[in-house]
Amino acid sequence: MAVVSLSQIVPDVAPNPVLPPVFHEAATANGAQRVTHSPSRQQMAELASSLLELCALCETELRALTAMQRSLERVRGIDGFTAEADLLLGEMSRQLRELEEQRDGAADHLRAAGRHLGAVRGDLAPRTGLSS
Repeated sequence: MAVVSLSQIVPDVAPNPVLPPVFHEAATANGAQRVTHSPSRQQMAELASSLLELCALCETELRALTAMQRSLERVRGIDGFTAEADLLLGEMSRQLRELEEQRDGAADHLRAAGRHLGAVRGDLAPRTGLSS
């Protein structure tokens, strides 16, 4: 029985230093033509980082909303308006103000993610629908 090495079974595949190209249509005077753009690893890392920041912000908002729902359920379970109900409603008000303050930050993160996505795609402008 002949000895077969792993390199004979699996061909050597060098890691591709260049990410696969992104294709999109670009309008020209002659009509649309296919354009390629190879995003850099830095562009991909910036997009990943931006999306991770957005995810963390959304998780924080979701936790605050969940806490507000729980507080509301506790208030609903209390007979009459008590000091505990007043405290819970005050806490909900504080959480709501914090969410409102975070809105500007969320919009900034969305714009940044749109810019990074545009850079990865090779676009001149992001396609998020948010103005810069």
